[in-house]
Amino acid sequence: MTASVRYTLINSERDGQIQDTSNFSGATGSLSVRHQLTQFISHSLSLSRGANGALGSNYQVSTEAGYQLSWQITDFLPINFNASVDQAEQSGGLAIFAAPPGSLYFPPDLANGIPGILVTPVDTFSGVVLTPGGLFGVPVPGQTTLSYRFGISTGYQITRKLGSSLGWSYTIRDSDFSLGDYSAHTVTLTLNYTF
Repeated sequence: MTASVRYTLINSERDGQIQDTSNFSGATGSLSVRHQLTQFISHSLSLSRGANGALGSNYQVSTEAGYQLSWQITDFLPINFNASVDQAEQSGGLAIFAAPPGSLYFPPDLANGIPGILVTPVDTFSGVVLTPGGLFGVPVPGQTTLSYRFGISTGYQITRKLGSSLGWSYTIRDSDFSLGDYSAHTVTLTLNYTF
């Protein structure tokens, strides 16, 4: 069992472009329990709560619970299964996103006090700003998301110094922001060499 407790303080300037004036202070930490079922199978449960900076807002608080099962099939071929759920609460600011196909953007007319408007197939957003990278920002009071992740990975030690790993994961994200929902498959191939 491993555990840690921290006190996190995030204090941001209040004159930035994202219009978020909130700060965070509070206890964060993690707890992990690992159990060796057999000589070849182990599993673990982890709980964590953390806070850090976020894109388009001052901070994000994330609470996550995860489970992992590891099966050492041979000395060189492990298989790892994992599942987790993560609830994240983002402070107010700008929700940054790419406009879906078929969207129309009307730039702001500052001289006449008309805000930027983005019309998408899902919703119409007012007060939209265009970022230098071509993304859009919409002022929001905050955003809460719930993400589910499932994955499997394996690895193989090719030589004494060269190793590899291959992993797949699937994420389902549900957000209270109308364009914040998505699902994604991720495949990762890694080669590592020890000098």
